[in-house]
Amino acid sequence: MDRVEWVRSARRELANIWMITVDKNAVTSAANYTERLLMIDPTREGIAIPRSLRRVFVTPLTVEYRVNVRQQPVSIAWVQLGEV
Repeated sequence: MDRVEWVRSARRELANIWMITVDKNAVTSAANYTERLLMIDPTREGIAIPRSLRRVFVTPLTVEYRVNVRQQPVSIAWVQLGEV
């Protein structure tokens, strides 16, 4: 995979998280690190969950994403502050 895209609602939620959190650097670093992980081998990261999604924890974020190995990019569908 060479690209990771955030769906609009996940990007908005990430922005909301960034606005309310005290440690903005931690949120920024976690989002950037998550993107790097998913660019390398998204099928090996995280755990499989229902609806053909995978979930990965990168403190302080939980991210759910979809991998379509035939098509790119990886699509980040959901993000939350903290672990689920």
